[in-house]
Amino acid sequence: MAKPTAFIDAVIFALLLVGFWLNTTTLIGGGIAILGMMGVVQPLFTAAFIDPALGKLIFMIGIIIAIIGGIRGIIWRNEQFSKGFKHLVIWGLTLVTSLFIFKGPWIATLNLINGNFQL
Repeated sequence: MAKPTAFIDAVIFALLLVGFWLNTTTLIGGGIAILGMMGVVQPLFTAAFIDPALGKLIFMIGIIIAIIGGIRGIIWRNEQFSKGFKHLVIWGLTLVTSLFIFKGPWIATLNLINGNFQL
């Protein structure tokens, strides 16, 4: 994870691989939505790649694709989809929780030291 956008690359690539493994568009849409959200939030050096207006558009497109894939998975009652989707939701919640637990205090401390802390 040497370059600034390595985390973004890893998350998008992992979601893309899992989406292809489950044979559903839900996770591909989720990956696109996360990429769009990165454009809106502008972490690290994302501003060089995606501006906030384009990020909102990409996020909307990703959510629409994810909803279509989820509806398809529910309608077809794909057993692999429901089992994998549940595990991926748990994985995602664990990832986000661990980021808040480990990265949140560090970022807050740095912002307090630099005088950039805003609520």
